[in-house]
Amino acid sequence: MTPDDSAGNGDGNVDPGETIVFNPIFVNIGRMDATGVTSTLSADDSILTVVDGAESIGVIEPLQRMTRDSAFRILVSSSVTNDQRASVTVTTQYDGGRVVSNLFDLFVVRPRPQAHVEIHFKPGELVADPVRDVVYMIDQTHSRVIAFSMSSCRPVGAVALAGSPRIPDPASATGSGSGHMAISEDGSTLYVAVSGAGRIQVVSLPDMTSQRVFEYSFHPVSLACGWGNKLYVSTYDYLGKIYQIDAATGGVLGEFEGGISDMYRNALLRSNGDGTSIFVGEKGKKVEGGQGFIIEFDASLSGIPVLKELHPYVEEYMTDFAVDESSRRIYTVNKDVHTVQVTDMDRGTYDVAWPLDATKGAAVVFNEDLPYVYGGCADLGGSHDVRGFSRVDGFPAANYQLLQSDSSGKTMMERHLCATSSGNLLGIKNQSIGDTNQGVEGYRYWVGVIGSSNLIVEPITATIDSSPAAGIIPLTVEFDGSMSSVTGGEIAACAWDFGDGFTASGLQTSHTYAVAGVYTSVLTITDNYGYWDSTNVVVSCSRPACPTMARINFQPGYITPPSGWRADAGAAYDGSKGFGWINGTESQLFPFQGSNTNCDMIHRTYVFLYKNQVSYWEYAVSNGDYHVAVCCGDPDSSNRQQYVAVEGIPAIDTMQYAAGTFSTGTATVSVTDGRLTVQFGKSSTTQHGTLNWLTISTNMTPPDVDSDGMPDAWETSRFGNLSAAPGDDPDNDKTCNNEEFIAGTDPNDPASYPAAFIMISNNAPVVWFQTIPATNTSWYGFKSRFYKLETCAQMTATSQWSAVFGCEHIKAGGATVRQPAPLGDNFRFYRVRIWLDSD
Repeated sequence: MTPDDSAGNGDGNVDPGETIVFNPIFVNIGRMDATGVTSTLSADDSILTVVDGAESIGVIEPLQRMTRDSAFRILVSSSVTNDQRASVTVTTQYDGGRVVSNLFDLFVVRPRPQAHVEIHFKPGELVADPVRDVVYMIDQTHSRVIAFSMSSCRPVGAVALAGSPRIPDPASATGSGSGHMAISEDGSTLYVAVSGAGRIQVVSLPDMTSQRVFEYSFHPVSLACGWGNKLYVSTYDYLGKIYQIDAATGGVLGEFEGGISDMYRNALLRSNGDGTSIFVGEKGKKVEGGQGFIIEFDASLSGIPVLKELHPYVEEYMTDFAVDESSRRIYTVNKDVHTVQVTDMDRGTYDVAWPLDATKGAAVVFNEDLPYVYGGCADLGGSHDVRGFSRVDGFPAANYQLLQSDSSGKTMMERHLCATSSGNLLGIKNQSIGDTNQGVEGYRYWVGVIGSSNLIVEPITATIDSSPAAGIIPLTVEFDGSMSSVTGGEIAACAWDFGDGFTASGLQTSHTYAVAGVYTSVLTITDNYGYWDSTNVVVSCSRPACPTMARINFQPGYITPPSGWRADAGAAYDGSKGFGWINGTESQLFPFQGSNTNCDMIHRTYVFLYKNQVSYWEYAVSNGDYHVAVCCGDPDSSNRQQYVAVEGIPAIDTMQYAAGTFSTGTATVSVTDGRLTVQFGKSSTTQHGTLNWLTISTNMTPPDVDSDGMPDAWETSRFGNLSAAPGDDPDNDKTCNNEEFIAGTDPNDPASYPAAFIMISNNAPVVWFQTIPATNTSWYGFKSRFYKLETCAQMTATSQWSAVFGCEHIKAGGATVRQPAPLGDNFRFYRVRIWLDSD
């Protein structure tokens, strides 16, 4: 009967506060029907409350198995603060009075935070400090050892190695793994096998200072500290040979051959607590279904250790083992056996196996201060890659997943799991990405911790202090990276990328931005071991404020112009004013004020021009580039044909079929003769025209070097480069890139697109849509976003759309527009037009 916590958080553990379900299986092993079968569940501990504890089964036939899903439920007390073992009893009655009772144990596991992070180097072996809450990790990429605090979950020191720690590999010069480490019983000295260089390095603890380097003709692999200040070393080079070394001088005292197979190479070495026994695990041999041995040598003698005991286990490519001397057990894991195998050191038996949640064992660890043994899985065949077992009887105590929900395709590396006295676990997983030029030699690596929600592995942090964060171009920004930190090393390189094509080096620098835009300035620091980290700040650079040069309202002379506007009543050009008409004065231009009081003054007033007529209006300016916006419309009459061109560039060319509709157009032009010329009307028009107003400003069009209609700053911000096409639709929301730019929506978010909606308010339909202001001058210059709500009665190719009164020219301010829809029509269609224009 296995506890099921799917009604809780589903992590496979029995947690405080969870409701646990039991799905019992009843088996009749007799020759007769078992009748009147009933079953009850009772809790034997106060931390458990039975919620549903009775089940009626009825008849079970001989040899029949009967499963009852969700038959029993218990509630675990939320007040449990430590791991605690509890038990329940299932009592089954049958055949009118016969009774069978079964006792089941379960572990209530305290909740444990977890964290993981990707690292950018190839990790090597791990070893836990026997005295401190610290794990030591070899970094093969940069030939160093990192001291990692398990209480703070961050690096607390590092030391450079005297050569490569990689184990030589005949098939590859880069090696297949790293040498191992061993720590003296008192925690004062760390020994590191610098395998690739044929050396052993001695490091003092806890200050991580290199003390000595021993040179050898062989390549050391695994190390173990023994009694009498001895160090034992297995090698890559020789079959079955273990060296005994003086830990103080590095001198070879002798050698012995304990291997019993011809594949005895890279043997794993372990020692008991005081170093009087050395244990040798044979790696590389495979005897399917056969027997392997952990060989124990007596190292308490003054001379070379002698064979003491052979401890058997099922041999299937053994990957790791641990010696639990106080419990007189040896735990082993193998590539092809999905259990932690338990060898009784006194009885010589190895028939006990604790099941892992996968098919391949990668690591087995325990700490004398902890009640658990932890097995690590190489592949995630189940839902957990770390399982804890009680050291008393192997009862499954806890299940964990190093990378939480991100373990797909990732494998725990052999012996890459550590447990310290605090109870925290640290493990490493990798994933092949199939290209040795990508990642770290074709792999990605992650470090996961169980027992903390915070995790920093790489001992370097980049920090930027910059000022100012925004301003007018040319904008000089001071950058300071001196608050960046490195643990166990020093900053060797500091590179800046200012986001506008310019770079610099040094911890402190300054940069002047000459072009308006939003820039991401990136700082990348590298230490003397090759570790790197990067961070960034955003700098916003704006063009100098440039108010509109002129706002001209065409109106009768007797009307006071709106505030901020100058009036033009159709008079000839006046040099003292600097503007006016150069032909077609009152003889064909007529200033009017319409009667539609629902229009504001600049739309209610206009000059009228007969069809087939052309008039020219000019404004005195300095030679240069200008942006002109014009508006045409009749507040009272329909069927107007509007045409306006600026310096020969058409700004408006349209028919207006409904009264009260207005067309706005713009043109960006160059003036070379000191006069900005506007053409109103053309000889081919068949309807009269009306001109309401125009504005003139200096050209503030954002750069668009690829001339695709999308400003470079917007395009780079959204896509990272200028390769996007205006008609592309990367988020498949039926709105192309150029339309998303105009609408102010996100071209990479399928949920972000221009839209109008119908809702019912007070039993009446309301059309509503959200306005988005054009606030980024590097994207829109000095243009604003405008909206027009239009409607028609029938949706056809020739439908005549007309503006909804009051919604003809809405400047975006971020507000929601809500427009009641008229009742009484059988059907009504609405659309929203969006455009960018000068105010």
